[in-house]
Amino acid sequence: MGMRVRDVVVCSSPDCGWGRYLPDLSEARLNDRCAEFREHCIESHGLKPDDVEADVRLDLVECTLTLIKQECGTEGGLHTLAAY
Repeated sequence: MGMRVRDVVVCSSPDCGWGRYLPDLSEARLNDRCAEFREHCIESHGLKPDDVEADVRLDLVECTLTLIKQECGTEGGLHTLAAY
């Protein structure tokens, strides 16, 4: 019996209901979902629209998207915006 693959990717923040259908991992679909996720983070998680420092990370095991921001001059350097 084969492993069932989830076809929905969700926000990694606890108690967040955002999710989108992702039937395959084509570059076009991933780009679309990442753009939609970024808009979600602007509306729901306080990301500023002009913030170009934040990167979207896709976790294929958990089927989640997380927005991670590199903070210059901070110890550790990474700040997670969409997952707490």
